Amino acid sequence: MSHSADLLPEAIRSRLEGEVFARRIYYLHAVDSTNRLAVELAKSGEAHGTLVIADHQTKGRGRYDRQWESPAGRSLLFSLILRPDASPGTVLPVTLAFSLSIAETLETALAHEVELKWPNDVLVGGRKICGILSESSSKIGRSVFVVVGIGINVNTTMDEFSPDIRAQTTSCYEVTQDAHNRTDLLGKVLGGLESTYDRFGREGFEGFVESYEDKLMILNKTVTFRRGGTLSVGLVTGLSKDGGLVIKKSDDTRVVLYDEEITLSG
Repeated sequence: MSHSADLLPEAIRSRLEGEVFARRIYYLHAVDSTNRLAVELAKSGEAHGTLVIADHQTKGRGRYDRQWESPAGRSLLFSLILRPDASPGTVLPVTLAFSLSIAETLETALAHEVELKWPNDVLVGGRKICGILSESSSKIGRSVFVVVGIGINVNTTMDEFSPDIRAQTTSCYEVTQDAHNRTDLLGKVLGGLESTYDRFGREGFEGFVESYEDKLMILNKTVTFRRGGTLSVGLVTGLSKDGGLVIKKSDDTRVVLYDEEITLSG
């Protein structure tokens, strides 16, 4: 799809519901990675709430440097610069809180149940519709900035996804069989994220734990994970107040995961 006017800054500003997020916007028709550019801008002093958004990413990244596919003109691909007065450990709980916010927004927009896969995926019908990648910089035990990159599959059709990911991926269009205005959806998403960030500043992640667990697709399920070179199996019992995934192992010991990759067992 060619360049679309629906994501230009003036159109985005007309849909904003909050007071801070996206008051400054960097729009690019194409970029290798909005996160890469946002990190550079954050390092140069760009303000809290700055939005970097692109119509197309050529080297979009997910967790563990996996490629994020995004046909031009089909997705919402953006990064937000945040400047929390918090410890570097804020990155995981902010990611989780933002995942929950996006899930709630999409649930309303699509009129379908939306689930969460810890720590950074949003799913509909067990298929990934949104991914989040957060990066940060800290100094003397405090975060200098956090960049949260978000990719939402909006109008991508199934035949536009690579064959090897079609079984695990979906889009707003595939869920509803209707095209969605990306700017309208972005306005709703940003409004939810700003509200969530304000609440996070007041309450921390603890106030989000119950709502996140309600959407956690692996709650009370057995998962496999690797820690310290050892492969282990355990039952997911919930989240800790700082966003860690609480696992009960077969010997009744409990571990809390913060960065490990998990897979469903069986």
